[in-house]
Amino acid sequence: MRLARRPLPARRVYMLFRAVQQFLFEMMFTVLPIYFVATVGMNPLQLVLVGTALEGTVLLLEVPTSVVADTFSHRLSVIIGAAVLGAGFVLTGLAPVFAWVIVAQVINGAGYTFLSGALEAWLANEEGEKAVGEITLRAGQVARVTGLVGIGASMVFGSIYPGLPYVLGGSLLIALAGFLMIVMPENNFRPLHREGPARDLNPLRAMWDTLRTGASAMRGSPLLIGLAAVVFFLGASSEGWDRLAEPHLLSSFALPFGDLPPVVWLGSIHVAGTLLTLGVIEALRRRLEQVTRRSEQTAAWLLGVALLMAALGVGYALAQPFWLAVVVFMLFGLLRSLLHPLYDAWIVQQVDPRVRATMLSMVNQMDALGQVTGGPAVGAVGLRSLRAALALSAALLTPAAALFARARGKETVVESA
Repeated sequence: MRLARRPLPARRVYMLFRAVQQFLFEMMFTVLPIYFVATVGMNPLQLVLVGTALEGTVLLLEVPTSVVADTFSHRLSVIIGAAVLGAGFVLTGLAPVFAWVIVAQVINGAGYTFLSGALEAWLANEEGEKAVGEITLRAGQVARVTGLVGIGASMVFGSIYPGLPYVLGGSLLIALAGFLMIVMPENNFRPLHREGPARDLNPLRAMWDTLRTGASAMRGSPLLIGLAAVVFFLGASSEGWDRLAEPHLLSSFALPFGDLPPVVWLGSIHVAGTLLTLGVIEALRRRLEQVTRRSEQTAAWLLGVALLMAALGVGYALAQPFWLAVVVFMLFGLLRSLLHPLYDAWIVQQVDPRVRATMLSMVNQMDALGQVTGGPAVGAVGLRSLRAALALSAALLTPAAALFARARGKETVVESA
């Protein structure tokens, strides 16, 4: 039986997707370090290798899946991504064995690549490029509120069994994919192979032409080459932080009020960090909306955020006592919340709409390459010292800051090849 479609406005669908996604991600990821360390029994190197499996899959599939999105449908790519991602999370929660977690990460990587680039490209097509920054910032605020609810759900379900949030979250992501099939519009999609003389090409040839066009645009833009390098170093830095920051908090300090379960501590820290981020971003909202309309200003903000993140990352690695480490941890999270919408808005302004998903994904592929390259090295250091590993992760941000400084002021617009 064919589902009857009832499309909603694209802005509303995007905000709904981000809100539900953040709820589910917070429900699952709040308990992640406890599940991986206490239930699965991973050491620091294995924690990072889990991320390496995820990002290695992204590295292999990022461009092929984005070419599918640019050639056939951004909407369809988003729906497939949500369903595949959900399946990977369900497997993670049902199989607390390192080998099966690696398999689940490969599935998750495939799901992320279908979402990567396609969601932002779909939004830009439906709502217009200049609206992307304002919409993503507003959606981020709504998502942080739903994320608070997700943290509470994680504390409840994670106290029953640490893998339960993954089973529930993955199942709901699959349900979300079904819901998107009904309500997600796509009115302004223009596949590259349907424009001009390439109209009669078969789909495989059209996919190749799209990929070739994206690669040509990258070669012709010093700005995009610089951005790819920035993302490489951001990826190399983020993998160590994402996998080791919370285990460091749990293992390097004696937790106050020792009778409280670790999941309650992590949940409480996440709630406090989310409230801090909500307050600061709301205070800066009007300013950020203005900034994201001009790429020069966006680049300047990105430079400042990257430098502060590097300083705070080193501070977190060295921090004593526990409460100081918690404050630095939350401030670092605040800056990461500022970094992503700023970067998304900046890169969208530079890219030809017809290959936007491909170009976004080609840049994102550099993030995966950075994580695959830098993650294992950071994890190996973590076998000896989590503090040293986290300091190394912070140091990897400094080349990114230098590249942001070089790119500042350049407003090259990519033309189609």
